[in-house]
Amino acid sequence: MAFSPSADLDAVLHLGDYLYEGAGGSGERTHAPAREIISLADYRERHGQYRSDLDLQAMSRQHPFITVWDDHESTNDSWRDGAENHTEGAEGVWAERKGFAQRAYDEWMPIRYPEPGNLARIWRQFRFGELLDLVMLDTRLFDRDQQLGTPPPAAAGDPGRRLIGPEQRQFLLDALSAPGVTWKLIGQQVMFGQLKVVGTPNVINDGGQYLNGDQWDGYRDERQAIFDHIAANGIDNTVVLTGDIHTSWAMDLTPDPNNPVELAGGYNPLTGGGSLGVEFVGTSVTSSGLPELAAVQDVLRVVNPHIKYVDLERKGYLLVDVTPTRTTGEWWYLSTIAERGGSESFGTAYPVDAGANRLGAATAATTPKAEAPALAPAIEPGPLPVTPGPGPDNGQNGGEGRFGGGSLSAATALLGLGVGLAVALGREPASGPEAERLD
Repeated sequence: MAFSPSADLDAVLHLGDYLYEGAGGSGERTHAPAREIISLADYRERHGQYRSDLDLQAMSRQHPFITVWDDHESTNDSWRDGAENHTEGAEGVWAERKGFAQRAYDEWMPIRYPEPGNLARIWRQFRFGELLDLVMLDTRLFDRDQQLGTPPPAAAGDPGRRLIGPEQRQFLLDALSAPGVTWKLIGQQVMFGQLKVVGTPNVINDGGQYLNGDQWDGYRDERQAIFDHIAANGIDNTVVLTGDIHTSWAMDLTPDPNNPVELAGGYNPLTGGGSLGVEFVGTSVTSSGLPELAAVQDVLRVVNPHIKYVDLERKGYLLVDVTPTRTTGEWWYLSTIAERGGSESFGTAYPVDAGANRLGAATAATTPKAEAPALAPAIEPGPLPVTPGPGPDNGQNGGEGRFGGGSLSAATALLGLGVGLAVALGREPASGPEAERLD
């Protein structure tokens, strides 16, 4: 594939799995170092390699870049006190390994931490005029309890299980309640809405059999606390933006999706009644999806009536178009990820009207702004160091949308890249200042 510049994007969101920790790859895409990364030097070298991709250098030069980590920036299925892909002792001490991963992320990525010097806190908030607040969460390392397996057992619904934890949860609830904007966008890693293989109302067998214990389905009590807050406070226009799963999804968000009785707290799949918000899940740019399950994706929609769109195979990105009256998620897919070049094509789009809190019918692609700012001029790429030292100001290297910490040309990566989303604020100007940090 090749980077296709769009002049009217206001930001690019990356929702995690920016790199992968394993020893995989082949040919020009063989990982460096050629082993699983464990030490600080390993993590620095892997970031440096990823930052050498020319097309993502071009993307990062053109647009502000807002990022959070998921698990693979440290290692697979990581949580607060460990990881599935970490053997304590043989692979060092988890607290030290996690610290190495966080330090390398700080040195290489365009992020300004809300608490300078505290590399454990990346959850933060942005305000774009009177149009939207964007809350970026950490559902992985900050305060997540250990996963209970896939499919998750009944204990995954136990009270008190944490995915984001009480401190971060209160930060989110306060942000959702804050006045002054039309839309509340939440950028986070794992699927918020339910994904079941057997669906029942919540009063029967706790809602049925859930598929993936690494998602919010494995931490249902904390998800319900967020649903309760939205409902109790009459909060409109919540849009969750999700990565992690390498596939494309659009869904209504409702506490009890398999209960068709709306008056009993259920959800009407024909009208969307009972929905409290919507979720757009972006596919991965290049990382593998679930093509072997593509034949059953329509069955998943039957079992999960709140899910309106699923594509388990195609690679690309999600464009989110936000206006005062409507937010639209539209999926764009790539003709190839095996080589530079190729093309992109429109997949589908689903809108949510302001105040509706439910998805509308699939629609056509949005129209780019007629008077977008000019793109930055092209530059000849230069070599990048792969073992940088810390940034010049103790890791607070440039802030959101700017780059430092050893990079010679503003760059990101395309070696197995996870989920990226492009955000166009209305393809019309938002009122007020373009963006304001609220941390």
